[in-house]
Amino acid sequence: MITIPWTRVLFLGLLAAWAPPARAAGDAAELQALQDNAYAAVSQRMMYVVLDRDPGRKAATDMRLKAADVAVAGQADAPLAQKWQSVQATVVSDPYAKGEVNPYAIYDMENRVTEFASEIKAKMPPGMSSSRKALYELVGLLQEMMTIYLRNSADPRGGSGYVGVNQEIDLAVQQQKFSTKMAALAKSDPRLFRAMNKSAVKWKFLSGHFADFNRQSVPYVADLYGRQMIDELLALAAAQP
Repeated sequence: MITIPWTRVLFLGLLAAWAPPARAAGDAAELQALQDNAYAAVSQRMMYVVLDRDPGRKAATDMRLKAADVAVAGQADAPLAQKWQSVQATVVSDPYAKGEVNPYAIYDMENRVTEFASEIKAKMPPGMSSSRKALYELVGLLQEMMTIYLRNSADPRGGSGYVGVNQEIDLAVQQQKFSTKMAALAKSDPRLFRAMNKSAVKWKFLSGHFADFNRQSVPYVADLYGRQMIDELLALAAAQP
């Protein structure tokens, strides 16, 4: 019989009492939904500016903020909560200064939500199926492109003064990356690509506008079709193993 000294037993007991409880990685679908609510809150706040203080967009923003609040609380993750609070602070701040659009308020929203999305990506659990992973990548790219496009639309300077985490990102390059990923998915998983038919049709229209913002600014349509595509892709992802 092996005897463990009482001092060691006491030490191990104290260690167990003080150690933080282990926490499993967050559920992929929950994390992705949280990311979507954060991006949607930002996009709707930008549309609030684009549509000159549209009350419907404010209501949509508030709804997304509340949904994200509940989800963040459910994660019980301090670093994630801190990043979310930064996003929330920029979204609820007044995007106007002396009656004029304040572009820096819009830039701050984009910067903080991009950092929040990076935090979520780092916390995604491993082991997702290739199909779900591919769909989430498409959703992330689309969320990013919509944010940049709507930032340029809401900014009186068309985004020319933007300095931040996305300043090196070219919408035309991202548009090509999205198209390439869709083409790769069509080849690797024709069944899944056929299920994406509605999104593929919408992308044919949106892709040209994302590739060349200056040819014709259509923020309302970009937000509408982009939102529909995200919802469709997330629904497909939920049906994957």
